[in-house]
Formats: sequence, structure tokens, C-alpha cells
Amino acid sequence: FTLRVPEDQPPGDYAGELALIAGDEPLVTVPLRLHVYDFAVPARPSLNVRSNVRFSLVLERETGDADEVMARYYENVFAHRSRCAPGVQPRVRVRDGRVELDAAEYLEHLTFMRDELGATQFDIPSLWIGHAGDHLMPRDAHWQGIPIFANDALTELNPEFEPPFREYMGRLVVALRDAGVFLEPSVRFIDEPRLDDEPTRNGIQTLSALLLDIEPELQIANTVSAPHPDLLDLTHQWVLHTDAWDRSLPQIEAARAAGSAILVYNNAVNFPEHHPIRVRLWPWLLRKYAVDGTYSWWGTVCWRGEVEDPWTAGVGSSGVLMYPPRTSEEHGPIDSVRWELFREGLEDYEYLALADDLAQRLEDAGNAD
Repeated sequence: FTLRVPEDQPPGDYAGELALIAGDEPLVTVPLRLHVYDFAVPARPSLNVRSNVRFSLVLERETGDADEVMARYYENVFAHRSRCAPGVQPRVRVRDGRVELDAAEYLEHLTFMRDELGATQFDIPSLWIGHAGDHLMPRDAHWQGIPIFANDALTELNPEFEPPFREYMGRLVVALRDAGVFLEPSVRFIDEPRLDDEPTRNGIQTLSALLLDIEPELQIANTVSAPHPDLLDLTHQWVLHTDAWDRSLPQIEAARAAGSAILVYNNAVNFPEHHPIRVRLWPWLLRKYAVDGTYSWWGTVCWRGEVEDPWTAGVGSSGVLMYPPRTSEEHGPIDSVRWELFREGLEDYEYLALADDLAQRLEDAGNAD
């Protein structure tokens, strides 16, 4: 169960009782005691935390109106001091070089997240380039069926691609601004590219330069093992694998010196077979190493493959933090203990931040002791 404390609750000690009742008879009664402190953590986290929800998997298991289902999951994610992408996307199509864009539903969902859930940043859909498992930028990469690059070195754009893509992104940015949801907009267009491959780096440079020419306020994000010096001037966020942290410290410090934010994956922290304390301690480690945020693409909803039924799977290649409904009468998301511990850890992070701020203010006031 989740106990919610109102923002204006007076500090002090409270006592109550939790009873599990069948019919008219209480089967179990548990005493509750709660202490409310005279301070509060910020309503939204100071850490950039993103957790993925695969709504294509959610909606096939849930009953009821799709927008209501998605809103329920949004609320759960944001209540756990994280954020997620909306379950709808802008609809774009190119016909004879002309761009058709319908972003109305997408903007409605972003507005809901901003107004009702306090969202302050969004990942903006630009284009997505898949790979064949080799993590190389494909020479034949395309958008809307149009080849993106004009040469194998991936340094030149196809003249049939650039005009409609510029129009699409330009119109989308205008629509986001007009709706007031152009909030710390980040863009990511390829997953875990191999930066030791020169054409792959060239392709990232070429597309990053195009996106920033269209809209200089976009923040380019790259998910890699380590920052690469050739991309420092075009990358605003590096999302790194923690298993490469120690050997990548020189590159990390160079990226920080260039003004980039450093984030890390937390996919491997959430496995059911690992000790739950790992999840709560994760934000402590982020604070210790001055990491700017943490992303999980697979950690929140991965109800497929080996964990298609996470209720019985037990283990899997990804850490499922929410469980799906088991019957048509049940509604999710159903929180795991690890999901609750992650929220606790993110609140701990804020306590540490508040303590650092207080210590700094005391030192500035001459009361360092």
C-alpha cells in the first residue's frame, strides 16, 4: 500500500491501523506509526530520472479507455520521482516531398504531464535509426522511406531527405513552443552506437549538426560506453554503461569539462534476483559520483520474451519494476518492492542534496563548525 502525506500536513507523530477485512471480519490488523518532519523534499526530483514504459505491451493487457490507462501509468511513474515518454507520438508522413504532421494528441499528453504531474523536460521524437545488432550506423539508414545519407562515409545528407525533415522538425518545434511544452528538449536517434567506427561517428555528427541547425536549443543525447572526443562539441548528454565507468574516467572528465551532462543506465540494478538494497542504494551512488541522471529503457515494463509473465518468470535479462494485471478485472500498474525502494532511494538523494545545501549555507555564513 502507499501512504500519501498531504503537503500541508503539520509535522509530528501519527498513529493508525491498517486492517485486511474479509466480509465483516478483520483477518489481519497492523499498527501504523508515522513521523512527519518539518521539511519536505522538492516536488519534482533534482535528478534526471527516466523510466521506460512500453505502452504497446501495456495496452494489450489493460481494459478500458486507452488515454485513461496511459494517464494511470504516467501518474505512477511521476509519483515515483521519475518520468517517461508519452504513449503516443506525432504522426508524420511525407507525400511527394510534402510533410503531413498531426501532433495534436501528442501535445495533449505532454500538456497533461506538465500541468498535472509537474514535468519539466521531455525527450523529443526526431527520427530513429535501427541497426542490425552490430551497433553501426547503417549506410542505408532512412526516414519515412527516404535514404538519409548521400555517401558511404555518412558525411553528406541526401538532398531528398533534408528539406522534408527540416520542415517536420521545424513545425514540431513550433507546435511544442506554442503549447508551452518545449521543456529541456533532448533528442536521441540511435541506440548504443559503436564510436570506434568512423562512419558511425560521422553519421552522428552529420545528424546532430542538422538538428542543432534546425533548433539550437535541442539537447543531443548519446547512449554509449564512453564519451568520444570527436563528439564533445555536439553532445549535451552522455548516457553511459556503468561497467565502463572506471576505465572511462578521462573521457568522462573531458565531457564534463566541455559542459556535458553525465548520466548512466540503471537497467542492471533492478533484477529480481539481486538483493533489493541495490535499488535503494543506486541514487546514493549517483550522488557520490556526481552523476546527473539515470535512464532505464528496460527496467520498468518489459513484459515479453523470457519475462512475458513476470509474475512467474523470477529472472530475466531486464529488471521489471511494474507488474501487469493478471485478469481483465485487475488494473495496473502493480508496483514491485524494487520500484518502491527506488522511490525511497531517490528521496534519500534529495535528503543528501538538502544536507549539502544547508552545510554550504552555514559555511557561507561563517558557521562551518
